[in-house]
Amino acid sequence: MGAILIIALFYGESLQFAFIGYAALVIVALFLLNRLGIKKLWPYLLLGIVLWICIHQSGIHATIAGVLLAVTIPVRSKISSEQFVQICKYEIDFFAEKDKKREGILLNEEQVNSVEMLASSYEAVRNPLVRLERAWHPISSFIVMPVFALANAGIQISGLSSPFITPVTLGIVLGLMLGKPIGITGATYLAHRLGWAKKPNAISWRHVFGAGVLGGVGFTMSIFITQLSFTDPATISMAKLFILCSSLTMGIIGVLYLIRAGSPGKR
Repeated sequence: MGAILIIALFYGESLQFAFIGYAALVIVALFLLNRLGIKKLWPYLLLGIVLWICIHQSGIHATIAGVLLAVTIPVRSKISSEQFVQICKYEIDFFAEKDKKREGILLNEEQVNSVEMLASSYEAVRNPLVRLERAWHPISSFIVMPVFALANAGIQISGLSSPFITPVTLGIVLGLMLGKPIGITGATYLAHRLGWAKKPNAISWRHVFGAGVLGGVGFTMSIFITQLSFTDPATISMAKLFILCSSLTMGIIGVLYLIRAGSPGKR
C-alpha cells in the first residue's frame, strides 16, 4: 500500500485537473454505493474501471485507482454470523424432516426451497471485499504476478560491470534487510501499545518479527519502482540484482526463523 501511494504521488506526469475532478466524482459515487448498502460487486467494478481511466488520464499513476477502489468496497456482510448459524440450523433440521416424507430420488419442493435458502444465506454472510479477493486470488497469484515477474525481472548481464557498492544498492540492502523487519515490527508494536490494533494472544512478538523478516521479500513493487526511477540500464540491472538477492536472502532467513520460533500458540 505504501509503495503504491509513493508511485502515485511521486511518479506521475503533468497533472490534468479536469480528470482529477472526474475521478473525485467517481470516488464520491463509490462511497455512496457503500453508504447505501449496495453489496453487489459489479457496480463497484464498473465504476472502478472508469476510475482507473480518469486517474490514468489525470497524470497520476493509475496504481492508486486500485487502492481507492478497495477502500470503498463494503466489508460488512448482509447478515451476521449468528444469523447465518440460526438459518443453517433451522433449514438443515427442516430439510431432514421433509426428507423422511420424500418419495423417489428427487428432492421435494420444500427441500429445494430449503437448499436455496442455505445458498442465499451463504452469499449474504460472505464479506463482499473478501469475496472479491478470493475470486481474483488465482488470477492475481498464478497469472498476473508471474507475467509481471517474467516481464520485469530480467537483468542485462552487460549492466553488471558497474561498481557493486553504490547509494542505490546500499539503499536496497538496508531497506529490505533492515528497514522492513524494523519497520513492520515497530509499527505493529506501536499500534498495539496505542490501542489501534490488538495482537492475538496466540501470536508472540517473535512471530511478528518473523513476519517482518519475510516482509524483506520486496520483489514486485521494488522492481516496479526501479523501472520508474531510473533510465540508465546499468543502474537498473544492478538494482534488480540486489533486489533479487536481498529478497531471496530474507525469504530464507524468515522461513528458518519462523520454523525455530514454533507454531503460534505453542510459545
